[in-house]
Amino acid sequence: MPPQAHLLLRGGAPKKKDKGKGKGKGKGKGKGKGEKGEGKAPLGDGDEMTEESWQEQYHIVKKELTGEREERNFFQLERDKINTFWEITKKELEDRKAELRNKDREMEELEERHQVEIKAREAATRSPMPPHSTSPARACPLAGGVAAGSSVWRDQTTETARLRQTPVRRCTSRR
Repeated sequence: MPPQAHLLLRGGAPKKKDKGKGKGKGKGKGKGKGEKGEGKAPLGDGDEMTEESWQEQYHIVKKELTGEREERNFFQLERDKINTFWEITKKELEDRKAELRNKDREMEELEERHQVEIKAREAATRSPMPPHSTSPARACPLAGGVAAGSSVWRDQTTETARLRQTPVRRCTSRR
């Protein structure tokens, strides 16, 4: 294997020189000529790590993975809770709107019936016999017609007069 290919595989390729952009001459923070092995990746080049360091690194990464999974599961549960709450609240809102629409319809129907009843009562008070009745007996079903209504009125006035003529006894004894 050529020496340059071997260096490229191990990460030791020659670095490009900085042409003075952003750094002063000789004052840079880069590596010096004798500090080649200090800036290695955390896992190293592979042949320099011992089995203990590999196991240690494995346990660290495994612990991070477990933490990340737990955090992901927690956030998934939170997301599911929020979505469930949203769906339930949305359904309740739709139910309340449907109830409100039904109540509005009921109120409109009751208002229409009330207006019809008012018109019917006004028409009944204007004429003693409604236009749809054909006989006097149907004019006032409780009193037995117009003639019966006048006799009820006479009976009522005579009863009232009789009661007025009756002397009222006053209670004279006190406790």
